Amino acid sequence: MSEINVDEHRDLLLYVLANLKNRQLRSWLTILGIVIGITAIVTLISVAQGLDDAVKKELAAFGADSIIVTPSINLGLGGSPGLSGSLDTNDLQVVKRTPGVDPARISSVLAASVTLGYKDVNISTMVSGVDTDTFSKAVEGLVVVDQGRMLKPGDSHVLVVGSAIAKETFGEKVGLNTGIDIAGEKYRIIGILKASGSALGGGYDSDIYMPIDNARDILGPSVGPKEITAIEARTLNGADTEEVAKRVNQRLLVKRKVTEDNKDFSVMTSKSIMDQVGAITGLLATFLGGVAAISLLVGGVGIANTMFMSVMERTREIGILKAVGARKNTIMEVFIIESGIIGLGGGAIGIALGFLISAGMGAVGVPSKITPELAGFAVLFSVGIGMLAGYFPAKRAAELQAVDALRQE
Repeated sequence: MSEINVDEHRDLLLYVLANLKNRQLRSWLTILGIVIGITAIVTLISVAQGLDDAVKKELAAFGADSIIVTPSINLGLGGSPGLSGSLDTNDLQVVKRTPGVDPARISSVLAASVTLGYKDVNISTMVSGVDTDTFSKAVEGLVVVDQGRMLKPGDSHVLVVGSAIAKETFGEKVGLNTGIDIAGEKYRIIGILKASGSALGGGYDSDIYMPIDNARDILGPSVGPKEITAIEARTLNGADTEEVAKRVNQRLLVKRKVTEDNKDFSVMTSKSIMDQVGAITGLLATFLGGVAAISLLVGGVGIANTMFMSVMERTREIGILKAVGARKNTIMEVFIIESGIIGLGGGAIGIALGFLISAGMGAVGVPSKITPELAGFAVLFSVGIGMLAGYFPAKRAAELQAVDALRQE
């Protein structure tokens, strides 16, 4: 055994590294347990963070001054999934007259399920019928026309489509003035929207807009003459969107003769949606992190087992160290540093693998994001687990009596 100066931290570290080198196979097997745990934590939490970022990016396009009113959403508990209740043009007027709402930037929306026909391709999808005189202002700054123009008053049998519809839906690109068959009638594309670049493939890329009168004709008697699917509104400059949304909610409660407990509509802003999404993704990150932490704890048990075995195998060596003047604290430091290095090595490799897996998921379209905070937490956590796992074996080694230790063969 090489001589060491127990008062020098540098020599202590070299001594620990030499011991790890002499037990390479066991050291690597122990490190592997930490690698698996840290890789799992980094990968799963990065997915949760990536999903949170992607959704928030989607909602950023929603507009900080936007308010959307829809019928309440039924998730299918005790009934069929879908919208419960309905809105009508009287609700639109209530929203329009609410203080803080910009009356020039509000539009009703009527969603219709249609079959789009182009050449020999038929696609079933949803289209949005909108007010041609106000819709362009209601989505100004949120929806950007890349080619052609937006809908305007007097338009009929025309479409404005998202970039995904123009480039992918029919298996080939369709351009301006392309004729699309809907319900036995020909509609002409007059505008193509700029791609949103959304990680989730959402935004306005798959949207299709037509004049609301055409949507009513397509739906026929299945909808009432005043029925609408949603109301899109923008607030006046300087208005507090959340306060305006509260006013809209209160006025609709009165108009529809319902209370908060049984209301059949929803008033949404970007902030309210972000708060809900943030709560969900936060719970998701906590759950996934907890699942991954279990494997890391298993790795910690592996370190503790390895360190206990190391103490047993090196009992005589510990006795020699004590005989030459090594203190209890020094003996503890040897084993705690050793287990900490195992944790650090496993953490570093785990983070590297997590980065690679995260990059691979990003390449195939799965939102994933590794932040410096996540990487730093993973390193500290792995080192902490390692040192904690090494504490009790180190304590046992430090309490060995030199005479008893030297008697061991």
